[in-house]
Amino acid sequence: MMKVIEKNRRVIWITILTVLLFLAASCSCSYLYNLYISEFEPVNVEIEQKGKIVTLSAAPFYRIYYTTDGSIPTQQSKRYILPFSIKKINVLCQHSDEISIGNFQIYDADVPAANVVRAIAVAPDGTQGEVVTTTCFERTEDIAVVSIIVDYSDLLDYDTGILVKGRIYDEWIGSGDSSEIIENGEFWSYEGNYTQKGRTWERQALIEIYDNGDKIQIPAGIRVHGGMSRMFSQRGFNIYFREDYGAKYLDADIFGNGITRFKSLTLRNGGNAADTVKYKDSWIQRRLEGMDFAVLSSRPALVYINGEYWGIYILQEKYSESYIKEHFGAENIVMIKENELEEGDSIALYEEFLGFRSKDLNDPDIWNSFKETVDIRSMADYFASQIYIGNYDLHVDKNIVMWRTVEESEGYNDGKWRFMIFDTEYSSSLYNRYTTSAEFDHFERIESEFPIFAKAMEVEEFRNLFDESMREVRSRFAPDEVEGSLNETASEWEKYLSENCAKFGGDSDISQIEPVIEYFRDRYSAAG
Repeated sequence: MMKVIEKNRRVIWITILTVLLFLAASCSCSYLYNLYISEFEPVNVEIEQKGKIVTLSAAPFYRIYYTTDGSIPTQQSKRYILPFSIKKINVLCQHSDEISIGNFQIYDADVPAANVVRAIAVAPDGTQGEVVTTTCFERTEDIAVVSIIVDYSDLLDYDTGILVKGRIYDEWIGSGDSSEIIENGEFWSYEGNYTQKGRTWERQALIEIYDNGDKIQIPAGIRVHGGMSRMFSQRGFNIYFREDYGAKYLDADIFGNGITRFKSLTLRNGGNAADTVKYKDSWIQRRLEGMDFAVLSSRPALVYINGEYWGIYILQEKYSESYIKEHFGAENIVMIKENELEEGDSIALYEEFLGFRSKDLNDPDIWNSFKETVDIRSMADYFASQIYIGNYDLHVDKNIVMWRTVEESEGYNDGKWRFMIFDTEYSSSLYNRYTTSAEFDHFERIESEFPIFAKAMEVEEFRNLFDESMREVRSRFAPDEVEGSLNETASEWEKYLSENCAKFGGDSDISQIEPVIEYFRDRYSAAG
């Protein structure tokens, strides 16, 4: 009898459990069915980094797809299941033979890693959120970091890639014009995709700037920057903000100088000093800040391309109409760069300036006309500075920029030509050459290169201004000031330069600054 009762109990419990399971399944199916036929809102992925581990999250029932190489994620990309760690990206390094010229190589070095994490959340009905992008770094830096996110084809494509030697290099090799240049090892005169200039060779990118916990993300166009320095594998970049890309300006106080609107920026590799005292030009310009010519504010910045470490650069302003408006409040301007019209459309104003080369500036009427055309204090300060630092790379058609407003009114809108300094590192004992030494007659060279300066020096009023300017420059480069500030700058850069050299070669030895210190010590004594 007891066995029958026990058996019936089991049957009852089994029946109850079966009913409950059926009801649960029915509810689940109903819920899933309702879920399936629901309309989903687009949801964005949240990206969180703790240490070297990256976690992605979104709303329940949304699938997450992601990439870590800068490419746009799709539903064919890797699906997110578990947190992942940051791994070193080395794509461009693997294309070193296509990028590098001569002995300038790219090395698979032990350098800081980063991943450009881009992710989308996809609902059961296919509704997709926006592409969320952030760069996750292996370590936290105490300087600015710039992440360039760009389609690899825009960098590496044989026909259109802006970093590679590419089709233009092969055509140059085949033309026969290259044999002597190659034989002499004149890498700075090579031609390739990477030497091309202009809007045609601008490529769209997403730029991220990380600085002291803040993040800027903005679309922009990038081009390779520089003249001779394009031969280095670590090439410089110009960054342009355009309405076409989605942002007409970058609005941020990048350099802490109160200027908060930028039409363009430059990532400079150091120019002629790219593999030695990389920061030399920015250091010189800081010493000259406050004199009566324009200088470029700058700061060091680490750069990553699609998450691949690309070394330390000088992030700096770029001379443009926007620069003049922000710094001087001047509009409707003409800018001449290297003897050609850079901004504006009134070349006649520059030709009027050049006409003074054949005039007698000692004639009071002509001199007064000259002073109405040129800010002579700016001119005196500019040439005194270039002569004192011994810049051998300054010519009438190279590394010189001037500007003025078209109309004549008040302040900086007075229609007078003013000067802008840049690219100063081919100076003060660069390469230990005689032409950049303190013994070389830089004054005579500038007089022969710039006839208008020579003409002005015949006028007593200008000579007095020039003497004042030279004394001011001398005080700014007094030996103790030079040694102290250069050593301080070198120590700030030292850690980052050693990693840069591991990636691209060069010399990070702090002793590289000694010839610069010695130059200004000799110059100070000679000018006393």
